[in-house]
Amino acid sequence: MKSKKVLILSLLLVIALASIVVAVNFEVPQEYQQNQMFFRPFPLDQNVLLGDLFEMRRGIIFMWVSEQSGPTNRYFIFINSCLNIPIKLTSPHNSAIAQTDVIVCNIWGAMYFRVPIMS
Repeated sequence: MKSKKVLILSLLLVIALASIVVAVNFEVPQEYQQNQMFFRPFPLDQNVLLGDLFEMRRGIIFMWVSEQSGPTNRYFIFINSCLNIPIKLTSPHNSAIAQTDVIVCNIWGAMYFRVPIMS
């Protein structure tokens, strides 16, 4: 009898948490809405080279950003939210390095990215 109560309470808790997440993340982020034409699709298991130093890879749940001479960082992006990931880009003309953010959005499970500085 106790196990049934625990199971029912756990199920109600999961349903309540799912409802809260859906209610909070129901709207598409404004960043994506305003600049939708500049975002590129980010398919599953695709590698995206970001200049000479950084590479992004998308998995089912997480996204990895690896630096050529540094650690690999793992990111989780909630449904209908965007995340700014800081990276450094090297100029092809000289060795200048620019700091910028790659914007990655999860729109209803589909991922999109945008790099503000283009060469």
